[in-house]
Amino acid sequence: MTNLLLSLTLMVLSQTAGRLDDKEIERLTGRSEVIVIAEVEKVEPTSVLQPWSGLVSSKQYVQYNVREVLKGEMSDGKIRVGFMLIEHSLTTDESQPRLSPELFREKNVHILFLNPDGRRPVTDKKASDNKQPSWLSWLSFESVDSDYGAVMSTPAVTEKIRALQAVSPSTKKKVGGVKGAPER
Repeated sequence: MTNLLLSLTLMVLSQTAGRLDDKEIERLTGRSEVIVIAEVEKVEPTSVLQPWSGLVSSKQYVQYNVREVLKGEMSDGKIRVGFMLIEHSLTTDESQPRLSPELFREKNVHILFLNPDGRRPVTDKKASDNKQPSWLSWLSFESVDSDYGAVMSTPAVTEKIRALQAVSPSTKKKVGGVKGAPER
């Protein structure tokens, strides 16, 4: 029931989304445990029967190479990010349940507003020898917003995030191999 309400709320919000202004950047920065600048390495394919999010959550995953961490800390340069497929959101294709091929083109550089999804990298030698896909050893995250969870990297947005961090430094948490104690 919670997933249904969340999906319906996200659909309504995505249809009324405005532009990425300073207030929206501040909201996203506050909701995100981790913010990075990262380059698209690979967009994982969706199923032929992939639905839009609705009664169930529907996601597509993207593999990134992290260039810079703007908020939080992380020990790995590769991450995997899940994006909700909300119809009419700014990150999705206009005609089918998948991410926008223009926004998520290989080598595009995004600012990502993220929260850890709870999965941890494979550290056990036996698990890594089981011929699992290499991305299973990457840190895994979820986008915090269906419209602005991934935006093209620009100096203006980057500087706004840095300014927000300077005014109110966030609690730094260790993600995967990241520090766990809050800064004082």
